[in-house]
Amino acid sequence: MSAVLVLGGGGAGLAAALSAREHGASSVLVIEAADQVGGTTAQSAGSFMAAGTSVQEAAGFPGDSPERLFDHLTTVSHWDIDHAVSRQLCHQAAPTLEWLIGHGVQFPVAGLYRAGREPFPRSHRAEGQGAGIVEPLLKACRERDVAIRTGIRAEKLLVEHGRVVGVEAGGERFTASATVLATGGFAHARDLVHRYIPDAAWQDGDAWSPAALTCRGDGLRMAEAVGASTADRGGGVVRLNPAFPVGDLYLPPTLLLVDDHGRRFVDESAPPAGFREVLRGRGGRCWAIFDEAGVRDWPSAVGGLTRGATTWARTLTDQIAAGRVTKADDVAGLGLPVEALRHTVAAYNEACAQGNDDAYGKSADHLRPVAEPPFYATELRPSVVLITGHGLEIDHIGRVLARDVVPIPGLYAAGEVTGNALGAKYAGQGIAITSCLVYGRLAGQAAADR
Repeated sequence: MSAVLVLGGGGAGLAAALSAREHGASSVLVIEAADQVGGTTAQSAGSFMAAGTSVQEAAGFPGDSPERLFDHLTTVSHWDIDHAVSRQLCHQAAPTLEWLIGHGVQFPVAGLYRAGREPFPRSHRAEGQGAGIVEPLLKACRERDVAIRTGIRAEKLLVEHGRVVGVEAGGERFTASATVLATGGFAHARDLVHRYIPDAAWQDGDAWSPAALTCRGDGLRMAEAVGASTADRGGGVVRLNPAFPVGDLYLPPTLLLVDDHGRRFVDESAPPAGFREVLRGRGGRCWAIFDEAGVRDWPSAVGGLTRGATTWARTLTDQIAAGRVTKADDVAGLGLPVEALRHTVAAYNEACAQGNDDAYGKSADHLRPVAEPPFYATELRPSVVLITGHGLEIDHIGRVLARDVVPIPGLYAAGEVTGNALGAKYAGQGIAITSCLVYGRLAGQAAADR
């Protein structure tokens, strides 16, 4: 029997395990479904959103505060937010970042950036990205004798006299005084994606996700089976994708996007989280318009920004050759309203020539004209699930709540398996990992203090 059992060895799970040991848990066991720990956090860009940090101070941005960050989350979510849980997230973000630094995670000043139009840069990118967070946490867990078992999938929570006392997993029973669910989201569970994110699909009903393949909704299903409450305030994010799989997704910000009427409607370089909302009033789709130079020059047109840019360019070339992308010698042949599209392309090209996008404010660095024939069009829909959003309802210390809003004894949760920490709308890059690590740390402490 363990003092604390953690299901899931991603960022949230490792933070919970380490925190539990630091707060006096005599023994901690982590069970991970994959063959190695790290989860989606290890595959991420490693951004952590926080306000009032030492990194901001060193970068010359004093004066930010957790309360200002909470105001930002509240405004972005249109007040559809769990006040206590999200406020705790904002107030514990900076202390958690300093805690990570103390365990060897490096957040260089050069990695501090604005995820959107915030008054302060709050997104802190870790050196080494997601792996640069996971590896120090794993090292610290091992130094504190946290036991880790991999390749074991949790199946059913064990309950005795109304209290969760462990889990059945891989044909074994693992018992504990407290259990922390850190199993991730459900991006690879087709039934749950269809139920909770019905617009994240193409014609065949499938969505794609870069999340860890073990993100199949295990924690959500197990907790619901013992009476847990769920919520949709998890800041779900679904990015645009064409009808064909791209893999390591990267849609270049140099694209021109138009709606079914051939009209431009957005700054194409904006953070991707907002496109799903923008498209809801436009039939749930848009069209990427580009020219031969766009095909030829990616990823050099965007400075070789990521290996994903190379993947996109290679995939696009293959799909054009296969006839899955509309191709024409004139924009009139792209299948969209001709006069509107001609006007849109002309206005966009003028903005590119001037280096100034008055219409939507796109940076001059991302303005590339659509001028060299042949021309291309491909349909885009929100179909890449980054954050699932729907999950377990927790309180401000990570206890899982029952449907009567009373904490379920012995059960805690953190990370994407939760659904009420972030607010109804995604606040920007880094806030999801912040939730994983803040509530992993809090849940681990609460489990140790049970």
